[in-house]
Amino acid sequence: LNSPEDIFPALNLIMPDTFDDMYYFRNVFCEQNFDGKWTFGPGGETALMERVGSRLVKRSIAEANIVLPEKIESEVVIPRYEISPEQIKAMKEIDDALLNIGDANYPITAAIAQITRKRQAAVYPAGIEIKQTQADFDLFEQINGRGSCSTPVGTVLAKIDDNVPSIKIDWAVERLVRAVKAGKRAVVFSQFKTALTALDARLKAEGVSSIRYDGDTDKVTRNEIKKDFKRIGNESEDYAYKWDVVLCNYKTGGVGLTLTRATYMLKLDDEWNPGKDIQATARIYRIGQTEKVLIETLRISDDKPNRIPSIDFWMRDILETKKAIVDGFDSEISIMEAYRNQFGDQAAVVRKEEKAVNPSNSATSNLLDSIDDLLEGL
Repeated sequence: LNSPEDIFPALNLIMPDTFDDMYYFRNVFCEQNFDGKWTFGPGGETALMERVGSRLVKRSIAEANIVLPEKIESEVVIPRYEISPEQIKAMKEIDDALLNIGDANYPITAAIAQITRKRQAAVYPAGIEIKQTQADFDLFEQINGRGSCSTPVGTVLAKIDDNVPSIKIDWAVERLVRAVKAGKRAVVFSQFKTALTALDARLKAEGVSSIRYDGDTDKVTRNEIKKDFKRIGNESEDYAYKWDVVLCNYKTGGVGLTLTRATYMLKLDDEWNPGKDIQATARIYRIGQTEKVLIETLRISDDKPNRIPSIDFWMRDILETKKAIVDGFDSEISIMEAYRNQFGDQAAVVRKEEKAVNPSNSATSNLLDSIDDLLEGL
């Protein structure tokens, strides 16, 4: 185990009434060391063994001969022509501000941050701010000479207006309202808290009872959500619940939750880690679920041939590649190649546009020419 917390989902599975709260588990059996990591406290492991007793945990539901209801997973493609001009402009502005992806000395963490911002712009661009980073500043000076960068660290390179609409929020509201009217309860997942906050406000305006489950949700409310969305045996059909929709952040709500009263899940964006993506799905599709479930993922298309793949479709391909690697199959395209396809092609477009405007301007070209060196490290 990486930490005692890693065994909690299994304990929750086999003894849900005893192990239904991660906070309780930590406080009773664990302690937090100086760097914030949780370990078993004095006597904690022994106490846990005594509490669990003799149990056998199978590797999968199938091996345990447990049959769950049908699960339907689908991709909902949003045509690019339906996106508002304001959001298109915002997405392009973010792209333009993030073109400083450079050579092998460019930090990988900075590259991942750029990808995250591109993804956020496709989900909910309002309020995004891109600032000059130390990594970009250092790279520019390394390529062009000391003292050549006139943009100080912290300078705002792009600031998206707070009122820019989001096509994904629009589509999510429509689908969730329809699901609730059909008597369904729903779970929404996103990496971005701003998107969940905006969707929460829109749903409430439509008369849908929604609640957020993210880092800002207090412990009392979290426990109420767990009780409200966890299906129990022999419950009456007229059970009075509090919320129609729970809006979850992948990091906070992706594990340790049983939300089996919900039968519809909508993902605004993909989780970077395929294992965590599967865990998110398992919040409603797990032991205790008695009805068919529908899981949909919203993705923006590009609609034009020979165009750079949208960040959503790029993420989908990355996840499929990772899953293939995990499953032990040879993938036709490496993850490194996928980065090259997204950023290398984008760089080529920018170089072509710059050359047409100013043939003598090679600053961006020099900055982007050694992209392969960076990709080798990703």
